[in-house]
Amino acid sequence: MPENTTRKEYEMGHGASRLQVAKVITDTKAEYALDTWKELPGLEEVNGTYDKKAETFYADNKAAKNLTTEGAPTRKFTLLGKLDPYYVAYLNNDYYNEATGVYIEKKATTQQLFAVRYITDLTDGDKVYSTWFACSLTNRSEETDKTRSDSIEKTQTVLEFTCLDPIHSWKLADDTTFNNRQLNIYQSKSNLNLESYWDELKDLMPDEADGVTETASE
Repeated sequence: MPENTTRKEYEMGHGASRLQVAKVITDTKAEYALDTWKELPGLEEVNGTYDKKAETFYADNKAAKNLTTEGAPTRKFTLLGKLDPYYVAYLNNDYYNEATGVYIEKKATTQQLFAVRYITDLTDGDKVYSTWFACSLTNRSEETDKTRSDSIEKTQTVLEFTCLDPIHSWKLADDTTFNNRQLNIYQSKSNLNLESYWDELKDLMPDEADGVTETASE
């Protein structure tokens, strides 16, 4: 593969939109399958953290070995306003009857996994399409309700996901396999119509994005 000599020097992130979630139906070595994608309106902000720790071990009165471990990253999404109860029930596996307006909160007994994706913008006009493949909703969304007053305060919903490693592995263009927990695609480099995947709620997997037609099963 030829060396790329047209890399960007630096760009600023400026924009976040199109947050979508889909329940993971199957995640095995042989198959990865999702339910229908649903778009959550009003994305204001995306925050991410990585839990990476390094510890040094000593022997013979000197630093002899350094071990690094990386925990599961998190992604926090801040949304404008309150989510429609339909989406809240979907995320938390609650009961909601849209015809009667009845909402019943259920106690969580099993872990639900979601694929989560969104779009961020760079100041040069490029867009980054990001997907996380095995996310667990950390807790019920944070909400704030206040009494009426002579001032207007913004209402927000905060969703926080822990991003786990999927079991399934995809085949990459360099002929390696990898169980991607995250996929980033830069629109300026891709020959795919990335926006159509979001508009049409279609799946976009690492092998297809990387130009590989066969998914790894091992």
